[in-house]
Amino acid sequence: MNILKSTLILSVLLLSACGDNSFSGSPQKKTVEPEKPQEPVAKPKTTPIKKIDATESAVEVFSLETQKSPLDMVWVIDNSGSMSEEAEQVRNNFKKFTASVEDATNLNLALISRIGSSGTNMELEPSDRDKGYIELDQEIGSWNSLALLAAATCPVSTTDVSNGFGNNIKVCNINSFGDNTSRAFGKEDELTEIRGKLQSFYRPEATKVFVVVTDDDATAVNHEHITQAFVDQGIKPIFYSFSGSGSSSCSIASTGTSYIELAKKTNGAVFDICENDWTQHFEQLKKSVISKTNANFELASQPMGSSVKVQISGKEIPKDKFTITGKTITIDQILLEALETDTKIIISYERQI
Repeated sequence: MNILKSTLILSVLLLSACGDNSFSGSPQKKTVEPEKPQEPVAKPKTTPIKKIDATESAVEVFSLETQKSPLDMVWVIDNSGSMSEEAEQVRNNFKKFTASVEDATNLNLALISRIGSSGTNMELEPSDRDKGYIELDQEIGSWNSLALLAAATCPVSTTDVSNGFGNNIKVCNINSFGDNTSRAFGKEDELTEIRGKLQSFYRPEATKVFVVVTDDDATAVNHEHITQAFVDQGIKPIFYSFSGSGSSSCSIASTGTSYIELAKKTNGAVFDICENDWTQHFEQLKKSVISKTNANFELASQPMGSSVKVQISGKEIPKDKFTITGKTITIDQILLEALETDTKIIISYERQI
């Protein structure tokens, strides 16, 4: 019996040693699988919406008299002894002329002349002075119209006659002249007093028009000098003159060569001083000045370039007679000069909505 008990006990011990560990109470080790990276979620594809350009037609109506573009105009009247008839012609036509130009433009006016209402003098109406128009009471001689105009336009420091007339004289920083005599420039104090008097007159956005009335020529500051002086001041001038030409039929002091050249260079005009009645001259001057001042027509919207059509008096004009810059239509000035100021100008075009 003792042998049997011993055998049973030994068997139990052997089974315990070799048995399943799950019954032993010992903890099990678990194998941890590494996490797999997540696949990126694909974003849904979007199709861009195509913008449809919608357009509409537009029609705008203009006339030269309703444009009211800014105009700076300076008149220079020769007061020498031979100019009494010409000064009277100016006095007879000036009021009507300025009234017409005022109606069609935003006018700013200056007069350089010996002030008076008779002889070779010229003056503004009291109502013109009330509008802020400028009178420079300055005697203009036969040869110095451009010299005094240049000195008035340029800064004070650019004109100097302190060393007397001769090679040392300077006008608008120019000191090389064909004639350096006092007669060619005027009196020393006159040239000094007028320096810079028109500096604040000019408006940056305005058309600049200059009208000289003389039966002589400019011998000191000539067309080349004043053109350079104005370029230096950022001024783009348009010159007109009532002066003598090679075909003048009356007695004139000299052909106004400088004024003829200025008119050619600046797209202005020369009117024959020998005509007995200047009414037609002033009418032509009015049309020319207004057309050059009001040649730009501002549209309400920017047009699609190829769609623009311009009609004048019911007739479409060729496309080479106007240009388009942004919202501005510029019509050929020569074409406009032939129009009455109340002529309707119709501009039609397509624009984006």
